[in-house]
Amino acid sequence: MLAFANLTGVRSSLGEAPINLLNALWACWVYAAASLVLTGWVTLPVSAAAGGLFVFFSRK
Repeated sequence: MLAFANLTGVRSSLGEAPINLLNALWACWVYAAASLVLTGWVTLPVSAAAGGLFVFFSRK
């Protein structure tokens, strides 16, 4: 797909060039991190650790 888009000069409906590989990799990591946060795989353990630290320090 990338070779086809780059070699044939395919454009979007607005006449833009297709996304380049570096921007695609950045977008991949950003969307992956956002999905981990939004689905709870990162949010739940971090909030549990923060709650544990709050309880630990509030008992002193």
